[in-house]
Parts: sequence; C-alpha cells; structure tokens
Amino acid sequence: AGPPPFGTELALDREQRDRMRELRKTFIAGTAPVRDSLMIKRAELADLLASESPERPSLEQKLCEINELQLKMQIAVIDQLFKEKEFLNPDQQERYADFMSHRLCQDFLPGGKGHRGHRGRGMGMREGAGMGMGEGRRMRDRIPQGE
Repeated sequence: AGPPPFGTELALDREQRDRMRELRKTFIAGTAPVRDSLMIKRAELADLLASESPERPSLEQKLCEINELQLKMQIAVIDQLFKEKEFLNPDQQERYADFMSHRLCQDFLPGGKGHRGHRGRGMGMREGAGMGMGEGRRMRDRIPQGE
C-alpha cells in the first residue's frame, strides 16, 4: 500500500507519507475479512439471481447481509479518514476535505467519471486537464442547500 493517490496534491513530507503508508497497510489488512465476506455475499447474490426462479425473500435477505457488510466498511473508512487527517497541517486538511468531499459526492453527479475512468468512482482522468483534482468550485459547495 503506497502513499495516497492524492499525496502530491497534499504535498506530504516524508514522515507524513510514511505514516500514511503504514495507516493504509493496517487498514487494508484490517478490512480484508469484511472485503472477502462482501465478495462472497455478492457471488451468492449473483447465484440467487441466476437461479431458475429466484425467491424475493432470499434475495432481500442476501441484500441485507451485503448492506450490513458495506456499512462495516464505510465505518472503517470513516475511522481511517480521521486517522489520516490527524497528522495533516490545516492547509492539507482543507485540501484533504475537498478531495474526500469530491470522492463521496462523485457517485451522485450525473455523467461524472471517476477513479480509473469508471463512472462514479473517485478521481481519474479529467477531460482536457489531465490527472488530478481539477479546478472550480469545491464539490461540497455544489450541493444545493436546504433541499
């Protein structure tokens, strides 16, 4: 687990990069059982869906199991974000918050391409601007207020 993909955007010093790398290794190892279980549950759901006559209660139960595991992963990610943010200076924390805001909101933006060119998955290539966070308003500033 190397430095974060946005490490150059944050201008991390060597100590910060090393700490981030260690945190990421621990996160990957600690969440492996949940990720493995998720993969198994999704395969089981696919098998249920592929059966000749899938029963809705069985499908809904499997979806509930998947949602429970996804919630565990999301909680682990939030915990990880807090750990990573602890050793950043105020300017880095602001850029980090912008990046995370962008990542969290990306799935809900129409037509947005994200991580590795896939729709709705983080950063990735930008049209005409190359790699990186791009320019313009912060993602969290694009969300309409009071709706």
